[in-house]
Amino acid sequence: EQDAWRVRLAMVRVPGEPLDDHLERRERELAAGRASGWPDQDATHEFTAAIVFTRALLVQLVGAMERVAPHVFHRDIHPRNMLVEVSPGKPPRFGLVDFGLAVDAERWRAGEWRERGAAGDCRCWPASAWLYFGCGEDEALDARPRLRAEYQERLDLHAAALTAMEVFARLSPAKPQDAVGQRQGEPPMCRRLASLWNLKRVWEEYWTHATRFWRVVFWAFSSGGDIAELKAACLEVSVHRIIQQCLVAVRSAIHEARRAYANDGAEDVVGESSDSDANAFDHASASAFFGALAALISCGEEQAEPAPAWSQVLAMLDPHCAPGMCKSDGSAHRACGAGGACDSSAHGDAACGGALAVQEGRVG
Repeated sequence: EQDAWRVRLAMVRVPGEPLDDHLERRERELAAGRASGWPDQDATHEFTAAIVFTRALLVQLVGAMERVAPHVFHRDIHPRNMLVEVSPGKPPRFGLVDFGLAVDAERWRAGEWRERGAAGDCRCWPASAWLYFGCGEDEALDARPRLRAEYQERLDLHAAALTAMEVFARLSPAKPQDAVGQRQGEPPMCRRLASLWNLKRVWEEYWTHATRFWRVVFWAFSSGGDIAELKAACLEVSVHRIIQQCLVAVRSAIHEARRAYANDGAEDVVGESSDSDANAFDHASASAFFGALAALISCGEEQAEPAPAWSQVLAMLDPHCAPGMCKSDGSAHRACGAGGACDSSAHGDAACGGALAVQEGRVG
């Protein structure tokens, strides 16, 4: 018909493959390498590579969210909603996609959060989201000021931390069963390895609980189950308290890893790695990485600290890098204007995740 019309959306194409697919392939490659007889010393190598890769992700994601946060809350950050492009000799480039659950930040802070239920991948929910999901009433959070503040301000911060933790854990080696493997290296190296294996263990305990609850929720929604009954069951077993206890343990383990690197002096590198920027990754960088993780993660009613600004987290990741001017390799590039096209060739090797995310966010 002559009066018919169409809506067309022009969007920047984010290069790369789904981050979850990349992690699955890397897990298979690492498992094959271990089965072929890698020496125990490669535990240090694997942890180094995991930290370098995850730090690159976190720098780009935090840089993107610094630009996005004034406009929207994403509400669904996790590896299934991220892309990664890996090229030989270059740092990985990440993209954040799927703004289908995003909400206007100003209206959210003004009270719209009361009108919207918990959403997204519940494995990345903080304790407040689980309580809100179970109760279905904002009064439940009003009666708990710390949980209300967490739900209002920390959803994306917390999800960024759990995304990074999932990536780090999946790329990290399992703890050896033999005593020799557990005592490898000099005492400082032993302390670092012990703290990292403990962090992986505590994270996996959290992930086991979160995945168990996620499966129940997913089954109920996908099969037409009784949602009211599901929510009542979540309250009955105090899912939010179980999640909170696990997250407290994870944050404590993160601090332990931070201290292990901070207290071991300024050795040149954490270990050998095939990543292009590993040679610039010293113990101070590792300690700063874990410090930023601890600042991002939220622990429900045990969370006394106010939510940090994204710019503060970015500064924690690299104290020498001004907010809005960081690349994953620690050097600086010109910040793209919000909403403007990002020509990555003008900025070197790192992806300008902020501009990509803001553009996708505005379309969504």
